[in-house]
Amino acid sequence: MSRFYQAHTDLPKIKQMLVDARRIAGHAAGYMTIGDAVWRMFQNNQFRPEQHIRVWENASGDIVGFNWYSPRRNDFEIQVHPHWQGKLEAEMLDWVLAHAKANAGDAMLAASAPVCDAAWMKLLESRHFARGDEVMFCNRRDLTDPIAPILTEGFEVREVQPTDLEERVAIHRDVWHPSKVTYDAYINLRSQDGYDPELDLVAVVPNTHIVAYAIAWLDTANQVGEFEPVGTRPAFQRRGYGKAVLLEGLRRMQAKGANTALVYCLPHNLPFYASVGFSPISKWLTYERCS
Repeated sequence: MSRFYQAHTDLPKIKQMLVDARRIAGHAAGYMTIGDAVWRMFQNNQFRPEQHIRVWENASGDIVGFNWYSPRRNDFEIQVHPHWQGKLEAEMLDWVLAHAKANAGDAMLAASAPVCDAAWMKLLESRHFARGDEVMFCNRRDLTDPIAPILTEGFEVREVQPTDLEERVAIHRDVWHPSKVTYDAYINLRSQDGYDPELDLVAVVPNTHIVAYAIAWLDTANQVGEFEPVGTRPAFQRRGYGKAVLLEGLRRMQAKGANTALVYCLPHNLPFYASVGFSPISKWLTYERCS
């Protein structure tokens, strides 16, 4: 049975499905983290989940799959519980094709696929999707060993303070221009279950203020943390600020019980994440289709 997402009463069910899927299938299998779900849901006030997320339930009312469509980008992501793989994807894909057509007409529609999921790529191709140019990597870092300190002379790495809120929004909009993140949306995000203010970190330079930032999210059941999003103001890149924020985030994840950290990136950012110990564990391909 499928239906549209209902207010935010379904978010805990989606998060539970993602936790279970990661426990069963591992980190390289292509599942969103619970941090991805919270960030994507609340990063701006324009997304309407009740209109663009459809969930599939089992007889007990548990969510076993969901289809997350973004009208702004005209793209989507399908997530299916490992025990239901091969049973729902065709129906879910046909639904999102019709939904995207109703919302965006004949505009290019995009999807992604981990290279480990040959069945999903074959299904996309059967619906006339073709490989696009963009590639994304999932990177992993082990947190079982001590994390070396980094020199932060001349700047400070700390969690976001109440006096930082407007500037914290401003740096995100600067890094990810054009961004839909607003002050109100960020305040709402900070109130959501799963957000930990001790894992919302910034690098602060005297007389310049915030120059880099990252939010980390914890899945305590699977002892894994993820960075999403990460950014350094363009004028302050390659000075060690972003690296310092990540290392502090890794230390805090580790202190809170995580043994693994994840981050997603485009190919040109692989060297940056490698500098703090990350290495790729999976690769995502883009697929595109004109209706």
